[in-house]
Amino acid sequence: MAKKSKRKFSYIMVVLFLSVAVIFVVSLVAISKEIKEKKAEVAQLESTCEAQEAENNELQSMVDSGNEDEYLEKVAREKYGYINQGDRVYQDIASGE
Repeated sequence: MAKKSKRKFSYIMVVLFLSVAVIFVVSLVAISKEIKEKKAEVAQLESTCEAQEAENNELQSMVDSGNEDEYLEKVAREKYGYINQGDRVYQDIASGE
């Protein structure tokens, strides 16, 4: 009877150990996936930050050189479609816009 009890106890311990091992492996895989996603996010944010810093440097150099009026005119023309008096505007009717 004592041997049966020991066997039953050892089977329970093996099942318990395997359960803990499976939980550990699943947790490890989930954490690894999260780390990989966060690294990708950091790389994307660093890229965005570098692009923003380059734009900031360009704008600062324009301000330092006194070309802000030219920059404002460029933005007004390109982004908002403004034109100066006397400018000729040509529209491309072939593109369908």
